[in-house]
Amino acid sequence: MKLPLEVGRAGLGMIMFVFVLAAMILYFGRPAPGSAPFVITVIMLAAAALLCTLLMIILRRSQRSDDRSSSVHPEKRKHHD
Repeated sequence: MKLPLEVGRAGLGMIMFVFVLAAMILYFGRPAPGSAPFVITVIMLAAAALLCTLLMIILRRSQRSDDRSSSVHPEKRKHHD
């Protein structure tokens, strides 16, 4: 699965926005533990961390597949002597 680098950067930017927003809500808003806003914010933090991890794995694998496909095997090189 190939994922363009620009798409990865945009996805990471959106994920980081959600992560920072949820962290700010927890820090500055200080919702009571066990309340609905607290639970939703913690779920947002966990989902952002999970999505960031998955996106990084997908980006890493797509870069590796691009590296393998672009490399030329020595036995397949054409010599122009």
